[in-house]
Order: sequence, then C-alpha cells, then structure tokens
Amino acid sequence: MKVAILILDVITGLLIFSTLICGLWIKAQPEVDPSSISFHLGIALLTTGFVIVSLAVSTVAVLRLAA
Repeated sequence: MKVAILILDVITGLLIFSTLICGLWIKAQPEVDPSSISFHLGIALLTTGFVIVSLAVSTVAVLRLAA
C-alpha cells in the first residue's frame, strides 16, 4: 500500500506541476488555439482524477491504520 501511495503521489505532483505550467503558458499567450485549450483541459481533468484517487487511497490507508 505504501508503494501505491508513493507512486500515486509522485504522478499527482507531476500532473499538478504540469497543469500549473500549462495554465501559465495559456495566460501568457495573446491568442490561444482552441485545440490547445482542449489539450490543456484534458491534462487538468486527468490531474483532478489523480488527486481524487490519491485522496481516496490515502484515506483508506489511514482508516486501516486507525482500526
């Protein structure tokens, strides 16, 4: 379980960092191509999914320790 949490946390951290960079890149551009927004939205949704999964796995791990 510790390995799964560690892997999920690393992937989630990288995705959050990537989403941040993408958001700053979009903000810096005077005109943004709609396909670019679609790509960056996909990364943001993937990040959201990984955050939810990471929180769920961490919650299950904590509840198992408490029991």
